[in-house]
Amino acid sequence: APPAALCSVLFNHSLTTMGSRAADTESDCAIVAFGPTQAGKSTTIGQLALPGQAAPVAGVGDGESVTQDTEVVQSRIGLMLDTPGINDSRLLFTDAEAGRRVVCGVSGTKVQRVKFLIFESSAGDSIQLRSTLIRLFSSFGKEIASSTVVLATKVDKLDEEEREQRLQQLQAVASEQGLPPPIAWQNKKLTPELEALQVESLREALDKLPNCRIQAFVDFDQQVQAKARQLCDAQPPRYLSVPAQVAEQYTVQVPQKYNETEEYMDYETGYESYDDIEYHSVRDDIEYSWDAPVPFFGLFGVTKRMYGIKIRCRDEPRVVRRSRPVKRQVVKSRTVERERMVDEVRTRMATKYRSVPNPFPLNSFLAEARRVVLEEMRASLLAK
Repeated sequence: APPAALCSVLFNHSLTTMGSRAADTESDCAIVAFGPTQAGKSTTIGQLALPGQAAPVAGVGDGESVTQDTEVVQSRIGLMLDTPGINDSRLLFTDAEAGRRVVCGVSGTKVQRVKFLIFESSAGDSIQLRSTLIRLFSSFGKEIASSTVVLATKVDKLDEEEREQRLQQLQAVASEQGLPPPIAWQNKKLTPELEALQVESLREALDKLPNCRIQAFVDFDQQVQAKARQLCDAQPPRYLSVPAQVAEQYTVQVPQKYNETEEYMDYETGYESYDDIEYHSVRDDIEYSWDAPVPFFGLFGVTKRMYGIKIRCRDEPRVVRRSRPVKRQVVKSRTVERERMVDEVRTRMATKYRSVPNPFPLNSFLAEARRVVLEEMRASLLAK
């Protein structure tokens, strides 16, 4: 037994640490109690539970497991998770379900990492530690060995020689698997000082172990992400009206000058040929005759036929070709400048409101996805 002074110091330190850990309800690490039925898991957790915590129901020694589901308890050594006995025929579960039970047990906390406290009853006729560790590593992987410590319970039921012999046997099994030496534990026949020393020893052993993230947490996170994606994709369309500067086209009437060819009527002076009638003088020689008395014989009625030519002038018409100046209309063309109103397309920046898809982000569905996955996980475990 340790000196009384040392026990007093450790007892006082245990009370101080217990108060500080009582405030730490948001730990990211839990201590998983793992072991066979009637190994003292629930009894030990109940002894370590902080004031106000509902202690797990402990067995009565009939060989049947009382714990049928995982329970989280705030204790003097941190957040603890009580689990059913692994050898209870009523609660058989697969290795994968063992991990799910741990995830379900800590679902109401921020726990993402664990340490394992393996319970082995020292009062048993045979050592079950080897089979317990095989089941542990089968369920959670061999890599958790560095985060595992063995708690040898009920050592108060052995005499000194039996106790030392059993601890040596357990240490040999633990050493085979690379575990630290087992910690002797008893829940009865302890003074407050000895109990404080026992708790402090367990706490120190656990503090030396690194936290580990079991595959069940990884699988659970992946399931939550997948379910959140499913919920996100199934959400009804949601739109948001947002302002945006957009280029807007509009038309205005503007004057435009242009050239146009037009026809117009004009007069040109030219010459035209025409037929004209003109008169010219024509002399006609008209021969005529008359009887003229013969000189000296005229008295006797002697005449002589006389011939003469009478000239007569007359105007005779004839057609002549003449030309004369004339003004006639002609169609001409000219280029004129005109003005007309035309539509001109211009661009201006305007504020327009448009509806854009605005779905809730994936993170908005994580809480609901976590709830659904946990419900499905619990339902599958209850079905067992």
